[in-house]
Amino acid sequence: MKKSILLISTLCLGGLLVAVPAVHADGGAATTKGYIKFSDGDDDGGPSDPGDEKDPDDKTKPIVPTKPVDPGKKTDGPLRFVYIPNVDFGDSNVIKTVGKAYYYARFPMVDDTKERPNFFEVSDARGGGKGWTVTLSNNGVFKNGSGHEIKANLYVNGMNIRSNSQLEENFYPELNKNLSDTINGTPYMRVSSNTVLAKADGAKKQGFGRWSVRFGSTANKIDQKVKDGKIEKRNPAVALEVLPGMKDTSSGYSTDLVWEITDGK
Repeated sequence: MKKSILLISTLCLGGLLVAVPAVHADGGAATTKGYIKFSDGDDDGGPSDPGDEKDPDDKTKPIVPTKPVDPGKKTDGPLRFVYIPNVDFGDSNVIKTVGKAYYYARFPMVDDTKERPNFFEVSDARGGGKGWTVTLSNNGVFKNGSGHEIKANLYVNGMNIRSNSQLEENFYPELNKNLSDTINGTPYMRVSSNTVLAKADGAKKQGFGRWSVRFGSTANKIDQKVKDGKIEKRNPAVALEVLPGMKDTSSGYSTDLVWEITDGK
């Protein structure tokens, strides 16, 4: 009768595997161990298509990379912004000479073909759901190429979130729903200094993976009157309240939007 030894082994990656000696007996079995340990990832891929709130998320389908027409900005590290947007309020807005004026953001395009809500994307490759907070700051001052300044307030609403890592909802970060201001009867959140947009709670193991936070939906548009009586379809979830004062039409105005992501600890 032949003697046989059965050894069951699995792959070792990232650690030391100690061999188990064969058992000198008639037949039998022995079991070894496979070992793997993870360190922080870099997750250096580009932005994902954020989708749209009007389209249901299908967790069985992978999220495809995308290329926004607006290159935006990104940061580095295992906890980072994959994409933060510039916000375009248009270049043919009609001046209002009395009182406040309201202008709405244009919808950005991705892959040159798809209209999407304004969005930002976060990646947390640290493992374990350690938590994080995203804030946005703006000082309310816009300046043009001639140095002329105007005062304006930035408002947002309608934030909704998508998991680009196909995670379950109990791991979703929480969005700031404190809409304490109104524009024409619609609730908004005013962006000022360190305004919290989204927060992942480390105690609840929230925040691991990739997340797109969208402002509004392309299913909800507002008419913006522009030059020559034309109408543009804009995103009412991102609004600019321009305060009374002289406006200069020689060049466009810009302001700094300061995005920050911090560890949840």
